[in-house]
Amino acid sequence: MVNSRTKRSVQVEELWGPAPGTRMTSKKFRAGLESALADIGYIKEGRSFRREGQGATVLVALQYARGGQWFVNVGFWLHGLGARSSEKVEHCHLYFRLEGLVRDELETIRTAGALQEAEQPAAFEKLLSLLRGPIGHTLESLCSERTLRSAIGWMTSRGLVRHEARTYLTTSLC
Repeated sequence: MVNSRTKRSVQVEELWGPAPGTRMTSKKFRAGLESALADIGYIKEGRSFRREGQGATVLVALQYARGGQWFVNVGFWLHGLGARSSEKVEHCHLYFRLEGLVRDELETIRTAGALQEAEQPAAFEKLLSLLRGPIGHTLESLCSERTLRSAIGWMTSRGLVRHEARTYLTTSLC
C-alpha cells in the first residue's frame, strides 16, 4: 500500500533526482568499484588492481578528473617484453579507458563516473553489475597473450599501444 506522502516523495525524486546529500561521493564510488574488482579476482596493488593471466597482466586503476568525473583505466603488461616494474597503468604496454575496450557500454561507463549527473546512481549500479558479468569476462579474456594477439587490430584504434607491444603482438611466434 502506497500512501500519498510516499507517492509524492517518489514523484519529486523522479523529477529532480535524489535528495541533496544522497548523491554519490568519490569515496563510495571507489569503494564500489574496488569491491567489484575484488569479486572478480583482482588484487589491490598500490593504487591499482592486478590480475595475472597467460602471458599478460591486467592492471585497473581509477582516475579522478576535474568536475567530479572518474575514469576507469585499464593497462596490459606483456610478460614476453620483460618483468613488470610498476603498478601504474600508464606504464603498461597497452593502455585504455574502460569505455574504449567495451564501446557498447560507453554511455553507462561515462555516466557512472560523472558524480554530479542525476542518472549517475543507476549507471553506477549497472556498471558494477557489468564488471561482475560481461565486462569482467571481457577483461579476463584479454588477460592472455593469445587473445591480445588476435585483438591487436581493433585495439590499436581504441587506446595507447606502445610500439614494442604492437611489434611483439603482430610478430608470429614459431
